[in-house]
Amino acid sequence: MHIQSKLTGGSAPIQKIKTFRKNTGKGDKALEKALKQKKLIRGSSTYKKWELKPGDLERGLEIKEQEQVRPITEKSIFCAGIYCILSASEDYPKQMRTYNRLMRKGFDSAEKMLSNLSGLEDILSITRFPNEKFKRVRGYSQWWLKSNIAEKIIADVKTGRKKEFEIRKEIAKNCPGLSYKGAALLLGKFGYQNVVPIDIWMLRFLRDNGYDVRVSDYKTVSGLKDSEYAGYERSFRNIARKNGFTPMLYQCILWGKYSKWKKADKKHQKSLDLF
Repeated sequence: MHIQSKLTGGSAPIQKIKTFRKNTGKGDKALEKALKQKKLIRGSSTYKKWELKPGDLERGLEIKEQEQVRPITEKSIFCAGIYCILSASEDYPKQMRTYNRLMRKGFDSAEKMLSNLSGLEDILSITRFPNEKFKRVRGYSQWWLKSNIAEKIIADVKTGRKKEFEIRKEIAKNCPGLSYKGAALLLGKFGYQNVVPIDIWMLRFLRDNGYDVRVSDYKTVSGLKDSEYAGYERSFRNIARKNGFTPMLYQCILWGKYSKWKKADKKHQKSLDLF
């Protein structure tokens, strides 16, 4: 089972890079709109923070492609859910180390998770908020055994991914450990393009572009309410489409500007292949 590590999709991604390079310096439509409304000053630190460059697009494409799950099976969907739970409040390198260790120790099914809770707890002890992650992984595994979500995802992928928002809502409402953000991150790994993980960076992006956004720090301020999330995600989708990108790819581009993500070396690619 494999997450693709090379750019694919024929000439379209490459052509988009060439077009973007040609237009570099003109800014994207979101920034231009903010400038016209005097919510941004050209050349300011805020403007420069979000101004896209050709390298940002290439990095975003690499992130999107490397994180794709192939093939999409019941086992790979379960493991991808664990991967997404581990991403909460964690930097990418530690997330990868923890996931890699879980897979090497054989924690690749709900049954194996629940049959060795002490071993699971030990591995998760290196993570940030280990007790919370343990509860989420345990709850997710218990839910998985009663759920038919894998069958629904596989069937929907085969018929054109038409139930994207319906499936995301079902996961977010019923699955312990995966909120709207986590469910969007999960579906993005199976080629869904319109649900978006609205994390701290996406909230800052919307705020800096003049949107009335409550930026949670997840320490002194609670996370987003469902209604807030839906509104912010809708605004982000509109910006992405106006700029000529799918929402998921645009999120990868912006997230890649400031995350600690890096292209997988052989060691990390091996852990990704365990999907």
